[in-house]
Parts: sequence; C-alpha cells; structure tokens
Amino acid sequence: MWALPPKPVLAFTAASVAFSILSKIFGFYYVMVFLDFYHIDNSWFQFAQVLFMIWNTLNDPLFAYIQDNSRLPFVKTRRHAILYSGPLFGLVFLVPWFPWEAMGTGSWVTGLHLIAALCLYDTMYTFVGLAQSCLFAEISKNHEDRVQLLRWSKLGAFSASLALYLCEFSSASLKYFGYFQLSCVCLAVISSLLYKYAGTHAKTQYDTEAEHESDTARSTESIWLLTWQILKSRNFLCFVTVNFCHIFHGTFLGSFLPIIAQNLAPPEVVPPTARRALYGVKDIFPSLLVIFGASMITDIGYYKLIRLNFILKITFGFVLYLFGINHPWLLLLIMIVDGGLGSATFSMFSMALSDIAEEDKMKYHRRLPITSMVFGTNAVIVKSVYSLSPMVVVAVLNMYKYTQFKQDPTSLSPQEITSLKSAMFYLVCFIPMVVGTIQLFAWSQYTLSETHKVRPKTVKFNKRFL
Repeated sequence: MWALPPKPVLAFTAASVAFSILSKIFGFYYVMVFLDFYHIDNSWFQFAQVLFMIWNTLNDPLFAYIQDNSRLPFVKTRRHAILYSGPLFGLVFLVPWFPWEAMGTGSWVTGLHLIAALCLYDTMYTFVGLAQSCLFAEISKNHEDRVQLLRWSKLGAFSASLALYLCEFSSASLKYFGYFQLSCVCLAVISSLLYKYAGTHAKTQYDTEAEHESDTARSTESIWLLTWQILKSRNFLCFVTVNFCHIFHGTFLGSFLPIIAQNLAPPEVVPPTARRALYGVKDIFPSLLVIFGASMITDIGYYKLIRLNFILKITFGFVLYLFGINHPWLLLLIMIVDGGLGSATFSMFSMALSDIAEEDKMKYHRRLPITSMVFGTNAVIVKSVYSLSPMVVVAVLNMYKYTQFKQDPTSLSPQEITSLKSAMFYLVCFIPMVVGTIQLFAWSQYTLSETHKVRPKTVKFNKRFL
C-alpha cells in the first residue's frame, strides 16, 4: 500500500507539495504583511482586491483555452506547462515579502505593490493549477490509478503543512521579518526544484501525440464554441450545481465557524483551548480521511461516497435542529465533522471532472481532450460563490443587527441578542439541509456513476510513460 509509487505519481505528488507550500504561505500571510507591516492604506487595499477579483475571473477561461489549443512550445503538454511555469510561480511567490518602500510608509507605492503581488500570484496560481488538474486527469484513465494519485498527492499536501510551521517558528510569528523572508526564499527554491522534477517526469498517455502532432491534433474551434459544448453536457451541469452548493456551504463553515462558535458555544462552556484543538482537527481530518480511506474510493467509487456526504449533510442539519440548541459541544463537533467530510469529498471532485473531460473527448471525437477548458469553465462558474456565501449570510445576520452587535454588544437588548443567536443557529441547521437536498437531487442526474468499474484495455501506468 505504501510502496514507492510509479514515477508519474511521484512527479504529480512533487507538484502537489510545491503548489501546497506556495498557496498555504501566500494565503496565510499576505493580508497580515500588507496591513500590519506595510500599513497599506485601506482604499488601496480594497482597490487591489477588486482588481484581483476581476482578473481572477478572467484568467481561468483564458489560460484554459491557451493550454488546450495553443501551439506554443511551453504548453504543448501538461508537463511542459509545469516545467516552465512552475519555477516562475516560485519566483512570483516572493514578490509580496520584499517591500517596494520602507515598511510602514503605506503610500501609493505599497498599493501598487499589492496589486502587482496579487495579480502576478493569481496568474501563476491559475496557470500552474490548471496544468496540475489536467495532469491528474490525463496521467491515466484507470480508476485505481487516479485513486493512487489522489492518495499520494494528499499525503504530499499534508506534509507541505510543515512549511507553515517553518515560517511561524523561524520568524516567531513575523516578529523577525528577515528570518521570514529567508524562509520564503528557501521554500521558493524547494518548490521550484519540485516543479522541475514534476515537469521532467510527469508524462501522460497523450504526450507523444501532443508533442509530434500538435498542429493537427489540437482543436481549432473558438473558445465560445468549446465553452458552449461543455455547458451542454448534462453531467457537467449536474457537477457544477453540486460544486456551487458545496463551495457555498464550505465557505459558510470556513468563514463563520469561529463567529458562531463564540456565540453559540461560549468560552465558559467550550474552553478556548479545546476550541483551538478542534479547529486544528478540522484542517487535518480531511487529509487523513483521503489518505487512509482511498481503498474505499477504489472499491465503492467516488459517486456513492459523494452522495453519502450529501445524505450525512442533511442528517447533520436535522440533528442540530432537534438537539443542537441545548448542546453546544454537539453543535461544535457536528460543524467540524461536517466541514471535514466536505473537504474530503471535495478532493474527489477532480475525479468527476476528469470523467467529464473524457466523456467530452469521446462525444466530439477529439484527438486530445480539452481538460483545461472543462476545469476552467467549472472554475469560472463557481468562483462567484466565494463572495456570494458571506454576502448572503451577513445580509441575513444584519437583519438581526449583527453589525451593531459586533461593534457594541451592550447596545442590543437581551431579546435582540437572543434573536440574533437564534438566526445563527437556524443558519447552521438549514443551510446544510437545503444545500444537501439540492446536491442530492442534482447528483442523482449524474450518469458517470459506474466509471470505477470500467477497466481500460491499457495496462495501469503503462511502462512507456515511466
């Protein structure tokens, strides 16, 4: 089970480790660095975020089309895209950590610095991320192979969490900023080397055809026609509906768990130390589920396991509605288990998108799959929900004076505070029930449910790709 995997799996794992290192560190520190150390002006911070959201939406279909249809040498295969863009991703990762002016000045120069850092980072994040997603789909069509890829990549991503501890302990939580910069340089070098290894050895079944017949094999259809063909797929629409609801629920739990826990499971009931420990379990739990439960995906298939998560989600909401209001520990535990199971389920979504891309290839008789377009179109549709979920939840809470309560809790009467906490409780109960019901119905229309039983004629990880 834990023998050294074939070279393509090892190469994909290396790319997963590199991607996790860069994304974890950037996401955890960039806001803190620009607000607390560079003292960026709030107007520049908000302006940078708006530009970031616009570019974040536009670059997915653009890069997806380039990777699937361009004849440029650096994107003729997935591994070429990683080989050339991976080290550049490591270099771009360093942009935020070296100020363009004296720390604490916070002028327009710092604003431009943040804009450049966000846009450059998201450019490489999207470009490399798309290539890695497609690599997962194209290394092998065999279900067991994909489960093996999922397990090892999750193990690699789990080990990448150590990078966060390195930065935290070496810099004493940014107290020694120079040590933090040095740690980031070391991590960027390590990530670049991992990407170089991945780009050299992560060969797929389509590499030979893509390298030697790219002029004839790649689609000449427009981005609009390809997108329309993808959107006409019943399975794609079912998946996007499920994914949209999943991100809505996951974003709600990720963003509001501390707020809800503070109000519905107060410190005198659930001590802060226990709460922090549970938060830590929430981050570790999903990875362990995938690593040690991969055999279930092989035997049962991702379709049934994803459906089971929707059933559990509805059940959790119902149990909370019946018992959670008087049992804060139960409420907190169910929210954390629900979030952990959701994150583990999300890991299997790439298997569904891989099957959808293969179905599209067969349906339109393509010589090469348009995997990037499938993954990119999904990303464009669901990205808005990352902002939609907190907007909807905050709008509901503000109906019960949440903003006023946050600024001055004593300004609300006991009855108003009770109404606000009741609104939080009902959101915790009904969001999973409603979202889970929609997902269960949409997923029941998905027709690629038995792909784990299909045994391709090709040998698993054919030696010519090793």
